[in-house]
Amino acid sequence: MPNPANDNIRLLTPEQAASRLNITEDHLRDLVSEGVLGYINVGLGKKRPRRRFTETDLNEFIEGRRRREVPCPSTVTSVRRITNSTSSTKVIGFMAARNARLDEMQKSSRLQS
Repeated sequence: MPNPANDNIRLLTPEQAASRLNITEDHLRDLVSEGVLGYINVGLGKKRPRRRFTETDLNEFIEGRRRREVPCPSTVTSVRRITNSTSSTKVIGFMAARNARLDEMQKSSRLQS
């Protein structure tokens, strides 16, 4: 029994489908092999399938690939954050800290002698 919903389906060749997506046929084959783009095999062989594409296949692919660039919230600089620092640390160079420890060791060894 024929399905009336299938009466209006137009099958596009790989060349037509690539043209519709504005890509090359090689790119189209890559999308098919990755499983991102559906197709209909109208051939009988399995080694070289005769792929045809429906408008629905192409529209689903387009909708699935639709993206909107959203900036990362941590890099948005529209609002500058101002905070008060409550830290009371001092920055001391590595060699200065080492020299201070050596001085302390020398002082304590002089006191013990």
